[in-house]
Amino acid sequence: RLKQYLRWQLLISAVRQKSDVQVTAFRGLCNLPVSLVQDFASKKQGDLIFWPAMTSTTRERHIALDYATQPAPEGKGNCLFVVNGIDEGISLQEVSQYPREAEFLLPLFSLLQVEKVQGDAPLTLTCKFLGCQMPAALSQAVVQDHHRAQQMLVAAGKAKDQQVILRLENELAAERARTASLAAQIKTSADSLRLAMQMGQALISRERRDRFRVVLTQMVICRVSGGADWKAREVEARQYTLGENVREAATAYVKQVREWWREKQGDVLGELCENLRMHDGSTKHVDKSTVLYLSSEFKRICADKSAYLGDSWPLAIFCLRLYTQQDVDIDRTLLFPDVPGFPTDDDEQSPEGRDKVYAQYRSDPEKPRNPMMFQVANLATRRRWEKFMGSDVKSEDVRQAEDGLRKFIKWQCLISAVRQHLDEPITTYRGLCRLPSAMVQDLATMRRGSLLFWPAMTSTALDRSVAQEYANQPAPEGTGNVLFVISGVSEGIALRGVSQYPREGEFLLPLFSLLEVRDVLGTENPELRCKFVGSLMTEDFRQECLLDMQHSQQALTTLALESKAKESNLVTDLERQLHQLQQEANVEAQKKAELETKLAELEALTALALESKA
Repeated sequence: RLKQYLRWQLLISAVRQKSDVQVTAFRGLCNLPVSLVQDFASKKQGDLIFWPAMTSTTRERHIALDYATQPAPEGKGNCLFVVNGIDEGISLQEVSQYPREAEFLLPLFSLLQVEKVQGDAPLTLTCKFLGCQMPAALSQAVVQDHHRAQQMLVAAGKAKDQQVILRLENELAAERARTASLAAQIKTSADSLRLAMQMGQALISRERRDRFRVVLTQMVICRVSGGADWKAREVEARQYTLGENVREAATAYVKQVREWWREKQGDVLGELCENLRMHDGSTKHVDKSTVLYLSSEFKRICADKSAYLGDSWPLAIFCLRLYTQQDVDIDRTLLFPDVPGFPTDDDEQSPEGRDKVYAQYRSDPEKPRNPMMFQVANLATRRRWEKFMGSDVKSEDVRQAEDGLRKFIKWQCLISAVRQHLDEPITTYRGLCRLPSAMVQDLATMRRGSLLFWPAMTSTALDRSVAQEYANQPAPEGTGNVLFVISGVSEGIALRGVSQYPREGEFLLPLFSLLEVRDVLGTENPELRCKFVGSLMTEDFRQECLLDMQHSQQALTTLALESKAKESNLVTDLERQLHQLQQEANVEAQKKAELETKLAELEALTALALESKA
C-alpha cells in the first residue's frame, strides 16, 4: 500500500510552501486508545513527536476542538494538538472541496517538540514545529520526477495535436456556424415575439380592445386588498411535519406530481383556454387571440416594474397575474358584463367589506363563472398530498382534488418553474388565521430542527405588519392564528410588479417548499421562526415546464404571424383592386377630357353660327 501511493505523497510534501511568517495550526483527535492518550499525557517539555505521514490540521481552533470534544466510547479518549511556529506546509483552503475546514497540511516526516501538556477535557499538547525531515536530495529527486511526468504528458499531448487540430478546427467551424444560426433564430424569435405582441391587438375587435383597456386601467389603479387575505383564511392551509421522513416523503410526492403533469394532454396554453371562460356576447371558452392580447398588454404594463418582469415571457406574466386575482377579478378581466365594479367606499376596503360587495354576484350558481384559480389549485395540491400520505380523506374530497389538480396542474407548475433565484436571501412573513385549535397546538409544540413541507404555492408578505394583521384577527372559538417568520428565502417571485393588488407586497414561495423550524414563540397564537430550505422541484422537472411554456408562447407567436400573413395578403388584394380602380378612373378621366374638348368645339361653332345669323 505504501508503494502504491509513495510518489504521490512524496510529491505533495516536496512542493510544500515555505514562509518567513510562522503560523499556528490545530489538530483534534478522537476515539484514540486510552493507552495512547496516557502516553501523550506523560510527555514532558522537550520531548519529541514524529509524524511520519502527511498530517491534516486546521487554522481554526474551534474546528479541531469539535473533534477533540466528541463523546469518547469506553476505553477511548481524545486529545488536541496546538502546533506553533509552522513555517512550511500547504494551505489547502483555496483548492479544497471543503474550504470551510480551513485545512493546513503538514508534510511527511514532520517533527514536533513538546512545550507543555495540560488539561484532560480534552488533553491538550502544545508543541513547536521543528520542520520537515525530508532530505533535500530526496525533495529534489521527487521534483525532478514530477517534471519528467509533466514532460511526458506534454509530449503525449503534442503527439496527438496534429491529429486533433484538424478535428477541432472542423468542430470549431461547425460550432461557429451553429452559433450563427442560433443567433439568427434567437433574433428571429425575438422579432417574432415583438411582432406577436403588436399583432395581438389586431386579432380582436376594436370594441373588445376598448373594453379590455377599461378593465386593465382599473387594475392598475385598484387599491383594495386582494387575494392574500383569502389565502390567509383558508382552513385547508395546512402545514405538515413528518419528522425525519419529511424530505423523503416530499421528494416522492414531487415525483408523483411530475407524473401527473406528464399525463396531462396539451400545454399550458391549452389548459388555460379549456378552463377559463370569457363573455363576448355569450359565455364561451377563452380563445388564443384573447390570451395573446392580454399577455401582451400585461407585459407592456409590467415590463418596467422590475428586471425580472422585463425579462419574462408575456404568457408567464399573464399566468402570474391570474394567481393574484380572485374569481371576481378574473371574470372582470374576461369581460363578464354583470361583474360588480371595484369597491371604492372606505368601509368596502377591508376584506369583509369587499366580500359584501361581491356576495350577491358570487351567490348565483346558475351562471357560469371562473374559479378562484389559486384556491382550486392549492387546495387540490394539499389534499392530494394528504391522500398520498395515507390520511383519512373523504372520497368526494379526493375526487374534487383530482379534478382540481388536473385542471390547473400545468399553470401552477409553470409559476413555480419561473421563480426567481435571489442573490441575497430575504425574510418573508405569513399570517394564518382561523386554523383549528388542534393544528395550532401541533405547530406550537414543534421543536427546533423539525421540518415543514408546504406542497402548494404559498403566499407570504415582505412586510411583517401585513402578515401580523391577519395573525392578530380575533379567532372564533375552537380556532387560532399563527405567524410564520421565514428567513433565508433564496427563491420565489416578488408579485408586487404584476399583482392586481400591489399594496399587499406579496412574495410567492414555489410549490414543494421545505422549511426548518428554528424557534417557536408563544403557545396560544404562536410565532414560528423558520429557515427556508428550498423548493424540492427538480431542475429537470423545471426545464420541462419551461419548455411547455415556450411551446405555448410559440403557438401564440405563430397565431400572430399567420394573422399578419393574412393581413398582408388582404392588403395586397386591396392594393391590386385600388390599382385597377385607379386605371379605370384614368380611362374615365381621359374620356371626360375628350368629351369636354368636343363640347368646347361645339360651343365655339354654335357661337360662330349665331353671330353669322345675326
